[in-house]
Amino acid sequence: MRTIRLLTFLAAGVFGAQAALIHQYLFNSDLTDSAGAANGSAFGGATVAGGVLTLNGASQQYVEFGEYIVPVSGSYTVVLDEQVGAGGFGAGIFELISQGGGPGFYIGFYGPFFRMGDDWSDNTVSYPQDAAWHRIALVVDAAAPAESRFYIDGLLAGSVSHTVSTGLSGTNTRFGRQYGSHAEYFTGSLDNVRIFDTALSAGEIADLDSGIPEPSTVALSFLGLTALATVRRRKR
Repeated sequence: MRTIRLLTFLAAGVFGAQAALIHQYLFNSDLTDSAGAANGSAFGGATVAGGVLTLNGASQQYVEFGEYIVPVSGSYTVVLDEQVGAGGFGAGIFELISQGGGPGFYIGFYGPFFRMGDDWSDNTVSYPQDAAWHRIALVVDAAAPAESRFYIDGLLAGSVSHTVSTGLSGTNTRFGRQYGSHAEYFTGSLDNVRIFDTALSAGEIADLDSGIPEPSTVALSFLGLTALATVRRRKR
C-alpha cells in the first residue's frame, strides 16, 4: 500500500497537468467528451466523420453544449486544432468557440486577425490565411500579475496583461458560432478540442503541439511498469 501511495504521489508531481484536463473532444465518431461528461449536440446538419468535426457556415452548422465548458473563473487554457474550409474567410468574421455574451468569450476571426473575447479587442495576431491545419491555444493566467497568452502551432503569437473573461451569463458553449443570436458561423473543421482548468506553461503548450503523449497515458505506463517491477521484487 505504501508503494502504491508513493507511486501515485510521484506521478501526480511529474504529471500534475493531467488533473487540469477537464474536457476533450476527439471527434472519433461523435460529440462525446472523453475527459468529462459534457457531450455536445449538433445543429444544422453538422457532421463528425474521419475523426474531425466538419462545419458548413453557409448551412448554419454548429455544436452547442448544455453548460459552460470553459471555466468562468480563475485560470484556464483552451487548445484546439482548426482548418478553415474553402470560402471560409469570405464571411470576414467567424467563431471557432464561444460562450456567454455581452461581454462574452470567443476565439475566432475578424479579418485578418484572430480575436479572443470581448476583453481582447485590441488584437493584432494575424490569422494564417491558408487551408492548412493549425493548433491554437489561449492561456489565461489569473495569478498576479494576470496575463493572457495566445499561441499558434506552439509558438507565442501575442499576449495582454489581463485575463480574458468567459462570462457569467448568456449562451452555453458553442463550436462554430458566436454566442446569443449572432451568426458568425465557421466553415471548416475542428479536432482535438481540449479545455484545462489551469494556465499551461509555454513548455506544456509546446509539448502538446509536438505530439507528446497525454500525461494520463504516460502516468499510467509509469505506474504500471513500476508497480510490476515492485511485485516481481516481492515475489523473489
